[in-house]
Amino acid sequence: MVVKNFAPYQSWEVKAQAGDPFAREQFDRYQKRPEYELYDLRNDPYEMVNLADHPEHAETMTRLKAELENWMQQQGDMGAETEALALERMSTKDDRKKWSARRTIPNSGKQ
Repeated sequence: MVVKNFAPYQSWEVKAQAGDPFAREQFDRYQKRPEYELYDLRNDPYEMVNLADHPEHAETMTRLKAELENWMQQQGDMGAETEALALERMSTKDDRKKWSARRTIPNSGKQ
């Protein structure tokens, strides 16, 4: 999901339209996110180098993917299917308000 009111995104969009190649790269990168991302925030605080596919981080990625899968199962999150259902529920502004007001947290019994 692209958050279009994110200030850097807006700046990149304007600069990209004006022909700035760096801004174009950032604008495109923000819109087309990879499936997995892993960053060294200490050495790369602007998240420019995605380490998810680097062989030296394979063990970390395996562990994190397993943790994500477990968390998704606990939450009743079915990935893309859950996202598609959410978009259907939010088809109109009134529907979004109704859904927000009665949303439940899976497996908790809380509203």
